[in-house]
Amino acid sequence: MSTSFHDLIQLSRHHISRRRLLSTGAAGLGAFAAGGLLPARLAAQAADLKGKQRSIIVLWMQGAPSQFETFDPKPGTEYGGPTTAIDTATPGIRIASTYPQVATMMNEIALIRSMTNKEGNHQRATYQLHTGYIPTGSVKHPSLGSNIARQIAPPNQDLPSLVTIGNAVPGVGAGYLGINYEPLNLAQAGKIPDNVSIGSSERFDRRLGLLGQMDNQFAERGGGSVVQSHKDLYSKAANMAQSKDLKVFDLGEEPAALKAAYGDTN
Repeated sequence: MSTSFHDLIQLSRHHISRRRLLSTGAAGLGAFAAGGLLPARLAAQAADLKGKQRSIIVLWMQGAPSQFETFDPKPGTEYGGPTTAIDTATPGIRIASTYPQVATMMNEIALIRSMTNKEGNHQRATYQLHTGYIPTGSVKHPSLGSNIARQIAPPNQDLPSLVTIGNAVPGVGAGYLGINYEPLNLAQAGKIPDNVSIGSSERFDRRLGLLGQMDNQFAERGGGSVVQSHKDLYSKAANMAQSKDLKVFDLGEEPAALKAAYGDTN
């Protein structure tokens, strides 16, 4: 999906100066000039990532310590508090002294300190950080995980391409990408999702047959596209319920040392 100038520049809301408008416009013209190159490059990168079967873990630390106690300490300032700073493996970058091991790996971490947000409402700000958009009207935008799943996830795998753990977070979901890119939510880590036991194969097949009849009746009344989306989802759910890979949700067989390294909480 292309980005319009309305998305990039909202003059009345953000009071952009004339100088900034001109510089942004010049950058936009440069982007348009190279417009044929960027999509092709991104498509090639997506194809490469699909082959590598890479995974991304997003830790959303809602209610966690602020930047002053973590990655942007301000010792000796009015709002710095008691936190002190230490040097890291990257010259010029200092972080809170409570993270000495992280400091040794700072040369492998991309740290963004320039991000700001003008939203005073936490829920709206959370939505914007997950989707890149300010919440407006009835449009639901896809979050980071759903966008990545659409680009690089294998289309025919038994397990879902996106899993979330814990309570629902505003803005996390597929939005207008459709139900196929909605995350599977686990209320508790290490616990197999509810309602995945299929019982006997005969009973399971009868249930699927009954569901198919109801779907067909609904489709005949004009809901064909919605029915097809749900059919695809139910097919994936059925495959997951019968897949041997379902054991990945059970952490009971993991070594105690490994579980201790991750911690015993969510």
